[in-house]
Amino acid sequence: MEINGLPIRINTLMPSWTTTELLPDIPGLMKKAEHQSQPSLAVARAVAYMMADASRQGNVVPAYEKVKGAENPSDDEILKRMLAQ
Repeated sequence: MEINGLPIRINTLMPSWTTTELLPDIPGLMKKAEHQSQPSLAVARAVAYMMADASRQGNVVPAYEKVKGAENPSDDEILKRMLAQ
């Protein structure tokens, strides 16, 4: 997409639970949910990955520090655990 001669790309980043300054005490919430949030560096790497490839347009990129597998709870399960506290 180009607007007023500017090359504009639109992509979506989907991070898992991430330690940031947006919510107070994320580590405390994660401890109650028996889970550890990922560092913000994991999300920053995904952003750099999207920015480095100019052909990326209209992509949805998950941002997880490690591969999600059966041994890891889903983001919805973690939220349920936090709300149950």
